[in-house]
Amino acid sequence: MFPLTPSAFVRPEKARDAARIEALLNAAFGIDRRQKKTVYKLRDGVDPVRELSYVVEYKEGAGGLRDSGTDEKLSSESQGLQAPQPLSPPAPSSGNEVAATIRYWPILLPSGAAGLLLGPIAVDEARQAEGIGASLMTFSMGQARALGYSSMLLVGDETYYGRFGFSRGVTKNLQLPGPVEEERFLGLEWAPGALSNEQGVIRKWPPGKLLPHYKK
Repeated sequence: MFPLTPSAFVRPEKARDAARIEALLNAAFGIDRRQKKTVYKLRDGVDPVRELSYVVEYKEGAGGLRDSGTDEKLSSESQGLQAPQPLSPPAPSSGNEVAATIRYWPILLPSGAAGLLLGPIAVDEARQAEGIGASLMTFSMGQARALGYSSMLLVGDETYYGRFGFSRGVTKNLQLPGPVEEERFLGLEWAPGALSNEQGVIRKWPPGKLLPHYKK
């Protein structure tokens, strides 16, 4: 576990979190997100990277302090900067409160090299002013880099994700397997050329193919 605040910490996702995570994602993106979003073509039938699937949990009874200087309307696939309207408030989990979730999916770049697709990331609307989404991204991206990944992609607003190093410039020769707003198709390179030297369509991770960090 990694502490973010005196009352909140990051920990690996567990099976018992499934219902709560689904509620957070439904509230952020809608229950029909799998049919509407191109990125799900890269996720369908593929497991997220287990070592990069995290939640933020609050200690039971902790109210949390709001940081009025932080705008935490965060979603890596939302339309624009406005927070999506939840269909219904996510029900809090029993015991400690899971207030945010992030996952990463393996993808194949056109050359056959491995990359990561960041998202979805979702934060409970009641906690969106506390900075936990940005902290969760920073922590999990550091873990991804430590595992040896040299690049990652997401669909989101560059005005927000630029602060984490994402840009449209490195993805201009890449395409997703379906429609997407091109200006929102962003990438991050930790190794120069890891994305900008690629050209073509991003592909789904093949069934049974070993993730690169397992080969070390």
